Amino acid sequence: MEQPVRYCPNPDCPEEQDSDSPSEYRADIERCPGCETELVEQLPWDSAADPPAAPAEAPPSDYETFVPVRSVPNQALIPLAKSILQAAGIRYYVRNERLGSMIPLPAVGVFSPFRFPEVTVEPGRADEARELLADLE
Repeated sequence: MEQPVRYCPNPDCPEEQDSDSPSEYRADIERCPGCETELVEQLPWDSAADPPAAPAEAPPSDYETFVPVRSVPNQALIPLAKSILQAAGIRYYVRNERLGSMIPLPAVGVFSPFRFPEVTVEPGRADEARELLADLE
């Protein structure tokens, strides 16, 4: 007979950090010993091993008017570019952000059907954004 199980729903729980999945406890335990969070009988997502993915970032409503300032062939640099622009208070949108991780080979020149992710910003701040992202390598 399978025993009822309770889970710690806290994704920052120190117990969870060691196992990469929510900690499981007997049904008679009410609080997580690692973080003191109240235990639950069912996690708010489907699987104990698969917490929900972050929602896709919605583009600004006027993103069609944004100006391209930088192509980003290295997918790992996109979060850094975003944080630099956020710190400067520059509104941005990254075109083809998800597409870049799906391309197995580099996209070459204008003849490629694929494009690298491209950082675009509000029109009045394009020069400032180019300067801020100039050393991004």
